[in-house]
Amino acid sequence: MKFYILPVLFLALQGCNFVLDIKDPPPSCGDNKIDDSEECDGIVPDGFSCSNSGFQFGTISCTQNCTIDYSLCSNISPDCGNGIVDEGETCDGTPGDDLSCESYGYPSGVLECTENCTININGCAGALCGNGMKDSTEACDDNDFGSISCESLGFLGGNLICENNCSVINSDNCIEASSCGDNVIDEHEECDSTNTGGTSCESIGFYDGGNIGCNENCTLDVSGCLGGYCGDGILQGDYEICDGMIPDTDCNELGFWSGSPVCTDCDIDSSTCAVPVFVSNGYSHTCAITSSGATYCWGLNTMGQLGTGTMNKSDPSLGYSLIPLFVQLSSPLIKLSSSYYTSCGILEDGRMSCWGDGNPTPHIIPGYSNLVDLCTGQSHICGLDANGSLKCHGNNYYGQLGIGTSGDSFNTPQDVSSIENVVSVSCGAHHTCAIDSNDNLFCWGRGTDGRIGNHSLMNTVYPDLIMSNAKNLSCGQKHTCAVDLDNNAWCWGDNYYGQIGNGSSGTDVLTPYETTSHGFVTRAFANDASTCTTGIFGGMSCWGRNYYGELGDGTFDAEYQGTVVNEISGYFSSISANGHHVCVIDSSDKLYCWGSNAYGKLGNGETLNSNIPVEVISPQ
Repeated sequence: MKFYILPVLFLALQGCNFVLDIKDPPPSCGDNKIDDSEECDGIVPDGFSCSNSGFQFGTISCTQNCTIDYSLCSNISPDCGNGIVDEGETCDGTPGDDLSCESYGYPSGVLECTENCTININGCAGALCGNGMKDSTEACDDNDFGSISCESLGFLGGNLICENNCSVINSDNCIEASSCGDNVIDEHEECDSTNTGGTSCESIGFYDGGNIGCNENCTLDVSGCLGGYCGDGILQGDYEICDGMIPDTDCNELGFWSGSPVCTDCDIDSSTCAVPVFVSNGYSHTCAITSSGATYCWGLNTMGQLGTGTMNKSDPSLGYSLIPLFVQLSSPLIKLSSSYYTSCGILEDGRMSCWGDGNPTPHIIPGYSNLVDLCTGQSHICGLDANGSLKCHGNNYYGQLGIGTSGDSFNTPQDVSSIENVVSVSCGAHHTCAIDSNDNLFCWGRGTDGRIGNHSLMNTVYPDLIMSNAKNLSCGQKHTCAVDLDNNAWCWGDNYYGQIGNGSSGTDVLTPYETTSHGFVTRAFANDASTCTTGIFGGMSCWGRNYYGELGDGTFDAEYQGTVVNEISGYFSSISANGHHVCVIDSSDKLYCWGSNAYGKLGNGETLNSNIPVEVISPQ
């Protein structure tokens, strides 16, 4: 008996909860005929390539046990090291002239180009001016002047001023010796001899009064004041909650998800705390945006999909995170889309920033601007601008870019043909759908399983009109769902696991089917092999495959017509379904996920699947 190891990356693409599958080859393996139990046999069937499986380079082959071998696929350019930034590279040898630590938000440091021809920001350093801590690259920061003071500069006293982005120390408010002692309070003096200008212990914040005086350098003498004051660094229990330090509490205990509270006016200030406002599921990872504009990701990181600047491509058992990790972006995101090994977001200035697919550092995708919506498929990406123009780039093997052709890949955004005034877009694994301002729903790309909805199994390279009264849509891996203007849900495509919601399984549905048994709904969300809807009166119901607990009903049993998700109710501000797991943000700003927990993508600090919603832990 021989044993064969199925490639790790292929198992990740199939959404498995394990890494290795050791098994005998099928009995018919080796006869050069692809049977139902085989993925290939001697030759690789049409439709399989590195480029349409989440990679940019390489060649796939057939293993001896008749499974697809992706081991030679890579997102590292074969030209890496030639000193030229080729397709798929962000640098080669040295970073480009337009790239610097400053462009990534750091005040100093040096970018590096890794041996994989990607940018490394580990050499960037320094803190931003205004954080109150003098960095080695700064002359001062707020009230931190290091060892320099008015006295060290030869003045009697006074206060220094930090100016010009922490690069200049201004001594204009320091007190000259010549003016002190005439009992007249001159500019920059706090007092003079017996003249305090009416200032008292109480007026400057001392809780219990006392007697104030004037020092020889014309600064106030508060040694006679009593009871302490806010800002003396001593906690006055009867008057203060904090004083310069934070008591034993954090944002999570205050009802928030991320951030650290600060002490303002000797009281807890939660303005720096944040709650999740947008969530997006990838196939094996999850990302979320907070109310502060920060982005966090967790789960698998073998292709840099967590956006932390690092990845572990060779060992999935090391390349993942069970807790949300901060993504270093040039500016906050307003929207986010995650897919197989990629995440992309819309920056505040309307540009698109992406990470993953072998590049762990967020980088701008040229050609997109003024964006309001976006979506990511298995190997293609689309962006919608404020003028209703839709562009897509990436793999176009099945026509998923909608440009009238198929078979090529494009690194720059291409205009989608024959559609305008688009208001929303959604990407499946290899197909795309969009709704225009007239409520028309169009789909294009791969046609197998009927996912296009045009009564055909053929690929479609132009947008094809599917519905004329749609208000929102969601593309799953192999099926599509939409909600019409009358709040009815419609689904079409692959129904192997009953994800269409017609009460049966196994037979593909080639045109939109009205899932009337689910009542009036507001949104529909197509997962890989299941579907969820939200009702007009709140709550959520799901149906289809439940192998990983993705229906959230407390069981692992498939459901063909809908089951109510346990533990959550009311309305949801953000919902995402992908990779056999679902995540929602409820009306109390809590983030919950359920279903497959491979590599910790549910964010609860574990890797066990969950058939009920579990709360995502806060970033550490």
